Amino acid sequence: MKEEFVLEGNWETREVFLNQKLITPEYSQRLINHSPDGFCWGYNGSGPAQLALAILLHLFDESVAKKHYQTFKFAFVSKLPQMYNFKAFATVSINHKLSMVIKKIKCLT
Repeated sequence: MKEEFVLEGNWETREVFLNQKLITPEYSQRLINHSPDGFCWGYNGSGPAQLALAILLHLFDESVAKKHYQTFKFAFVSKLPQMYNFKAFATVSINHKLSMVIKKIKCLT
């Protein structure tokens, strides 16, 4: 399974767009509620865990997302620029384990 995606985040509103569609934390919070406050990025905490789970739920089925979201958090979400808006282009592959290709991450002002 391989998915290319574009992810955009607004630091002030904590809105995140996956392939230009707004994603919200509610569905991922019903499965595992790491962060009642919603999404965050740029470190290895609960907000990034919630975002990682939500992204993988949009890209893959629930069992795959739940199995790999912590690894995805460490490999990708924690690397996003904290306290900045961003746009990231990446590919994620999941076979027996998760692998990532981050094509570009840029801060937006």
